[in-house]
Amino acid sequence: MRAFINLFLVSIILITCCNSCSNRNRRVDMLPAILPEYAQGFIVNETEKSFIVIIRNPSDTNQVISEIHVDKSDISNDNTFACFSTTHLEFLRRLNSLNSIVGVPDSSFYQNSKILKELRNDVKEITIAGGVKSETLIGLNPDFVFVSDHQRSDVSLFKSAGITTIPIVEYLEVSPLARSEWIKLFAFFANKRLLADSIFNHIKNSYLEVVTIPDVRHTIVDVMEYHGYWYASGGKSYMAALYRDAGFDYFWSGDTHTGSFPVSQEVAISIGMSADFWRLVLPSDNDITIDIVNAQNEFYHLFNATKNHNIIACNPNKSPYYIEDVLEPDIVLKDLIFALSGEPKDYTPKYYFCLKH
Repeated sequence: MRAFINLFLVSIILITCCNSCSNRNRRVDMLPAILPEYAQGFIVNETEKSFIVIIRNPSDTNQVISEIHVDKSDISNDNTFACFSTTHLEFLRRLNSLNSIVGVPDSSFYQNSKILKELRNDVKEITIAGGVKSETLIGLNPDFVFVSDHQRSDVSLFKSAGITTIPIVEYLEVSPLARSEWIKLFAFFANKRLLADSIFNHIKNSYLEVVTIPDVRHTIVDVMEYHGYWYASGGKSYMAALYRDAGFDYFWSGDTHTGSFPVSQEVAISIGMSADFWRLVLPSDNDITIDIVNAQNEFYHLFNATKNHNIIACNPNKSPYYIEDVLEPDIVLKDLIFALSGEPKDYTPKYYFCLKH
């Protein structure tokens, strides 16, 4: 009887060891195919036959937004895409993959962009005035659809039609380089990973060469009123990182939001009245002037930056800000530094200009 019990225990130990070895082997079989250097919002793992794309909250990587399993045979140069955002178009343009796009967002948002002229003739709009043209998208039957995370509630119908959706949350990254590094995820689906590595390394090196650490930092805010509510960039947002790298002291640098957040009118005005510089994005069919800014809100003229002509303004109607800036953080950084210091003298800004009149 004792011999039987001993034999039984030995068997249990052997089975446990085998299972442990098997589990270790399974873990080894799943290796990181893409492990970003800066971006926290995505990783791609690889198994023998498939890839596992994990989209997660950049500020809390334990919060998984989506897990997408993709067969290796489904990744090819012939894949077609639909995009819900203009920034998605720019990622694919940089990868020379515009001809792979069959569905685009409402073109009224980028009528003057060169991208619109470069798209294939049979491309279809899949959004209009913020809504989704579901039948059009399903009819196009793209291999993959890139959506912003806040749009995911609108795409359940596409999933039931067998269309794979990829949430893109680059705008929640905490640094400009992390945001740009999402080109590696687009390149994964376009089968152009080496090209993406080259593009990102160029962006990274160019950005890091420009970062400045001045002896004196001037304060900056970016509060703006929108439909009766005031908003500012979060202290953990990529804009806050840009301010820091340009040599500014951002008023909400200690805040923990990764995107914009609401502030009370009283606080917004109080902070605006004390900051040295004020950065704003204001769509206008005309060149932005201080008079045009003041006409937007009755309190803007009280801001210290307004009085001292230290408004750093971007007009997305006159520049491709909402399209190209995602992959040009080095240019945005140079614009901000030039607005602050006026150096180098021969520099011509692309996105942001300091209003002098």
